[in-house]
Amino acid sequence: MRDIGMLRKFLGLLIVALMLSLPVPATADVNYVYYVAQKVKWGSAEQLVVMPKTFRSSEEMTSSGIAVEAFHKLKSYRGGVYADANLILDPDFGSTGAVSVTCGKAAADELHIVVSEIYWTLKANGVREIRIPEVGKSELKDSSVPLGSAMLVMQLWQVLPPARPGRGYVFVDGELVPAGKVRKKVMARVLTSTVHALLESPLAYVRLHVVEALQRLKWGSSEVALMPLLKDKDTAVKKAVLKGFSKTKSIRVLRVLEDVVKNDPDPMIKSAAVRILNRAGNKKYAVFVLFEKLRSSDDGEVMDAVGKLSKENKPEVAMALIEVLPHRNAQVRKLAMAGIVALNNQAALLKIMGADNIDMKFRNQAATLLSKKNDGSGDKGLMHLLKNGSKEVRVDVIGQVAKRRRYRLVATVITLLKDSDADLRSASSKALAVIKDSKALGPIAEAAKADKTNSKLHKKTLMTILGDLSREEVIKRSKTKDALIRQFAIKTLFKFTEGGKPHPSVLQVLKQRLGDTDKEIRRSAAFALARINDAGVVRSLLKLKADPDGAIREQVAVSVGASKHPDADKLLLEMLQDTNPGTKRAAIDGLRKRGVKSALQKLRFLATYRVVEVRRSVMHSIVVLAGAEGWEKFFQIWSNALFDTDPVVKMWAARGISLRRDPKVPSLLGTLVTDSDSRVQLTALEGLGKSGQPSAVEYIARGLMETNREVKASALDALAALNLEAAKIPLREFVKNETDKKLIAKANDIYDKLP
Repeated sequence: MRDIGMLRKFLGLLIVALMLSLPVPATADVNYVYYVAQKVKWGSAEQLVVMPKTFRSSEEMTSSGIAVEAFHKLKSYRGGVYADANLILDPDFGSTGAVSVTCGKAAADELHIVVSEIYWTLKANGVREIRIPEVGKSELKDSSVPLGSAMLVMQLWQVLPPARPGRGYVFVDGELVPAGKVRKKVMARVLTSTVHALLESPLAYVRLHVVEALQRLKWGSSEVALMPLLKDKDTAVKKAVLKGFSKTKSIRVLRVLEDVVKNDPDPMIKSAAVRILNRAGNKKYAVFVLFEKLRSSDDGEVMDAVGKLSKENKPEVAMALIEVLPHRNAQVRKLAMAGIVALNNQAALLKIMGADNIDMKFRNQAATLLSKKNDGSGDKGLMHLLKNGSKEVRVDVIGQVAKRRRYRLVATVITLLKDSDADLRSASSKALAVIKDSKALGPIAEAAKADKTNSKLHKKTLMTILGDLSREEVIKRSKTKDALIRQFAIKTLFKFTEGGKPHPSVLQVLKQRLGDTDKEIRRSAAFALARINDAGVVRSLLKLKADPDGAIREQVAVSVGASKHPDADKLLLEMLQDTNPGTKRAAIDGLRKRGVKSALQKLRFLATYRVVEVRRSVMHSIVVLAGAEGWEKFFQIWSNALFDTDPVVKMWAARGISLRRDPKVPSLLGTLVTDSDSRVQLTALEGLGKSGQPSAVEYIARGLMETNREVKASALDALAALNLEAAKIPLREFVKNETDKKLIAKANDIYDKLP
């Protein structure tokens, strides 16, 4: 019985005089009423009462249209008794709401019924003033109508906006009040507490209607009353409340909305709350709703969510987007990864890098981003790329490991010395040379023996790493079992001999290694000792001047050439007869540095020696030792050497020719101005400029037509050095045809200074 009472309290009742019920129309905006008399049992007696009936019509009907249509519905329903009945609207009906009705002769026998039906029908449809001539000239009133009617008795929530109540009564605090008065009190905010109390109705339908009505009423006091409904069990009620708060800036409401976002199980409710928070400037929770959309079966919705989430700089966003990377749609995957990249979240990138179910392309992309960091995650990124990147990427990463000194990755780089790709082996060796980690010595030595393609590079790396070790460490390595490491350790000891006063321990090791069974180690020891300016060392090396190994004899010559040994000149002259080209060259260089002019006679016979390195030293030495004084004597040798196949030999021959200002110089050097080697061209032009010969102008002018800018600039310098008026002609032609503005300016400046 309590439940029935609650229902009766909150659902409207239609009462006929003494509580007669009328069903609530489902769509009141398109249902209208007209009244028909009928007998009903009331109490102990049966009474004739006018009861409402409904008809459907357009919701767009005007007030006059409604009145006319209701009247005609009544006539149609009742038939013959209304045959003569007629409705006449006042010409100013819109303002007066007045009508006049004639019932006609057919209604004479039932006039009391017809008058009652017409009156209550028209009143129910908005007519304010009714006159019926058959009854009298005066306006009819409720009290003068013969029969009573079933009046609408509504609950308070039913007359709240947008409803516009007609005739009837409303329950307000247990009392029946005319609907019109209640409406005025609502609009005047007299019944706020009573209306707010309706929000506690046990029926969601009622709560929903009241919430929507309060949104239209815009009572500021309703905010507090509505906030509890954000936790309502009914989703529609919560949505309605959120709609009302859509533009709120209230701090207390926004706090409650944050709780909704965190705790409400409905993603749609979360989404609505988030939108309000966003609009109010609180961007913290936008991701909650979008996270749900990432699981949508609609690819478009997923892409939209990914796009929006990508703009949120929150760690949880990046982690959420990872779930989309295995998505079936390639565009979705691409967009999700782009969002993660933009967020650059370390935890997310690490997770992607280690996920087997994600495309390797994305894993490498994550690793690339991580690799830029100078911490543990950066090392993990570099490690991943070293193992999974393309060849080009791996080569680049190896370089990064070296450049940024990522020592944790040295072991991995070392393993790449055995990679099947020569470029990777080369990059690894170069990187280890930069890092200079001693634990790479063994692997590098092995690589130098096994990798024929990069053997020379590996040996250079070996030397570089050894060169970074302390004296004690290098001495230690000189005694290792690996012959290649011993050899290069011995060579490295040379750095500890610089300054002419090597440490005794270094000298001891080097002298011991002169007797090593390994030829290369003996050579390395001799190489290091030869560069020590110490009489005792020279004496030790001289014991090896007849050694069968030409490389050893070469180092003896180097040592003697730089020494203060009393017989050094004699020894070097003897060494010119050595069959080893390296020994000859070292002896020639020694004689030149010592200024031994007596060697010139022997050197002239070596000017055409088969080994180019020897010819270079010979030509260099003859120019230095003979000087201008020996020009006549060596002129022919230098002239012949101008046709040598080696550019360096030609350069020294040109310098010899240039030692004297002679008329023969221009024609000899002129042929070299167009040489294929720019070094030779520059040397020849310099010599022509110093020659002082007018004929040199023609040859120098050829240099002005070369494509090499440096050669053209040197030709201009040569004309300036000649300082002859004849140089003006080629300068004018040059200025006319040249495009380089700086060279043109230089030529003009030289031209202006010529005689």
